[in-house]
Amino acid sequence: MRIAIITNIIPTYREHFYDVILNDSRFDIKVFCQDKQVGENIKSIHKKYGDRVYLLKSYSPFNDNSLVLQFLPIFDLFKNYDIFVVDGNLRHVSQAFLSMIFKLLGKKIIIWSNVQTFGGNRILQKLRLTWWKIFDNFLMYTDKDVCELDKLGFKNKNIISINNGLNQNFINNQIKFWNEEKLSLFKQQHKINSNNIIISSGRINIINQHDLTIEAVKSIKIFIPDILWIVIGNGSELERLKKKSKVYNLKNNICFLGEVYEEEEKCPWFLISKGFVHPGPIGLSLLNAYGYSLPVITHNSTNNHGPEFSLFEDNKTGYLFEYRNCNDLVSKIIFLINNETEVKKIRQNIFEIANFKNNTSVMADQFFNMIKLVN
Repeated sequence: MRIAIITNIIPTYREHFYDVILNDSRFDIKVFCQDKQVGENIKSIHKKYGDRVYLLKSYSPFNDNSLVLQFLPIFDLFKNYDIFVVDGNLRHVSQAFLSMIFKLLGKKIIIWSNVQTFGGNRILQKLRLTWWKIFDNFLMYTDKDVCELDKLGFKNKNIISINNGLNQNFINNQIKFWNEEKLSLFKQQHKINSNNIIISSGRINIINQHDLTIEAVKSIKIFIPDILWIVIGNGSELERLKKKSKVYNLKNNICFLGEVYEEEEKCPWFLISKGFVHPGPIGLSLLNAYGYSLPVITHNSTNNHGPEFSLFEDNKTGYLFEYRNCNDLVSKIIFLINNETEVKKIRQNIFEIANFKNNTSVMADQFFNMIKLVN
């Protein structure tokens, strides 16, 4: 059986997933993808997989991902592949057209997508869901997506959650390297004297609302003088935020690390932190925090989050603050820092999610479960 996965790129955070499925001798799987995404600073690892990847040329008329045309080898795909796993977003015009035509010609199509996306147009979403109804097989990102499709009338369809996650085995191996003594030395080397550390990781742009966290740190400093906010990432707002932190006299309370991609480099920063703070729309950052059993503090506007937010449960995996309410954010951060007993229970809840429910090993299992259903 030959399976074609048609996608945008193969990002680093999916490496273990592709390692597993591309090396499974039961199936002949090939990935058709681009070498990069226009307007996105996401590293692709397609070169690792050699001839298991077919590189596609693409065209993005608006220089972003709002509309993407991929030049697909249509005749080769139709002739040589039995099952097609495609992105279910209409903005990928070529994939949408190919999947519809191939479905009408009797090919087996699996839609790999999510029901809602942050900032998605409701009219286009309705159009997309209407279009989806011609298909039979859906590999969704989360359990919530599965429930949503059921409510939307997708009866008698094959619907499975892939349980989107990260490579928890690799993260756990990195964690094993560090003990209290090594972490203490790490803090000394970086001249860190605080035990009241929070961390953020992701693009530093207007959307992620880091301004709110700076305002919060300014207020928290009054009650917790050694509060330290670790910021991983780069972006258009970085220099402005650095200047603002100096104006607020927060030189000893905020540490801007810049871009840190390698897990072994990120690991100790997460381990010395008490919680993960994300005042903007949260997505994969949630999974990164969960990988280290870190409680997450984020806002309560559910429509302004990515699909990964469905794995969040207030008071069980972290704390919600009122959208754009700095005072409420301050209170949640102070509560997290000062309530170790309750936070310990939250850490255990998160540990179970990352280790047993949502990770790349489970993703691979769920992927093959879908292939078995379709076959």
